[in-house]
Amino acid sequence: MEKEQIFQVDELPVVLEGGESMVCLVTRVKIRKLSTLIWSIIAYFRMRRRVRDVRGLFEVSLVLKRRRTLFFISFWKDVAAMADFATAVGPLHPQAVRKMRSAGAEVWSGHFVLRGTAPHSRPWANVPVSLEKR
Repeated sequence: MEKEQIFQVDELPVVLEGGESMVCLVTRVKIRKLSTLIWSIIAYFRMRRRVRDVRGLFEVSLVLKRRRTLFFISFWKDVAAMADFATAVGPLHPQAVRKMRSAGAEVWSGHFVLRGTAPHSRPWANVPVSLEKR
């Protein structure tokens, strides 16, 4: 029995100016202590302030879910822009990760190359996207 396709993605890839695909980084952190949750949110805003002008960072968001679970979601022009993030925040990022892990947080992270858009999607104003076949 074949599974019914519920969601269809356009066949056109997300192509940025210069012909590169956009990268999405998702990090999920489940935190045990309320104090660590508060500290983690403060650390996020400190880092976000430092990376406002990093070229290639299109958007960064924080989502707070139930049971002290945080999702950090960011969209990047390429992996090189992600490296520029590390330079911009300096030791803040590795210190925050170490502190969360030492407090017993469960951290999962993955990055994805965006290969297409949903039908009828409108482009983001701050992302130079061209929907042309390669």
